[in-house]
Amino acid sequence: MANHFLVGLSSNVAAELLSSAEDDEQFYIVTSSNQSSPQSGYKSLISKVFSLDLSSASYLEIANIVETLPEINRLTYLAGLAIGKSFADTTDVLLDAVYNVNVLSFFRIVRALHQHNKLAVNSSIVAVSSVSASKGGFDDAYNSSKAALSGLVRSLSAKLSPRTRINILAPGII
Repeated sequence: MANHFLVGLSSNVAAELLSSAEDDEQFYIVTSSNQSSPQSGYKSLISKVFSLDLSSASYLEIANIVETLPEINRLTYLAGLAIGKSFADTTDVLLDAVYNVNVLSFFRIVRALHQHNKLAVNSSIVAVSSVSASKGGFDDAYNSSKAALSGLVRSLSAKLSPRTRINILAPGII
């Protein structure tokens, strides 16, 4: 059986992952309290759903969730927060929320999985970035946070290899 830890449920990518899951795959899902629950058609694939606000989640909150997980074969990090504000209009509160969701929560989750020995041998981690990480755009907080996520993934790939593969996808608008 493969255990898949899926963080972020609001994107179409999450629905596609659930719809294409293998029969022996089980999902452990982290979703924010304002996101809808998984569709009923996928209930048999989902072992546990955790509600967590990634914009303010502490390492301790994340570690408490990770401790309850079985050994994880795949982590897919789909969480992302874009605020649609220009550089001049981005407050510190908004900036902190964007970085917490887009970078720091990913860091904390991977660290907790590693520290609690929850990453299986030959496990894989995939994080979703954006082309705006390298191209820029209107939302400077989002763009810079996704660039930071890309750098973090590059750094972690050297540290987690060869036991765990870690990659980043940078699609256009999804």
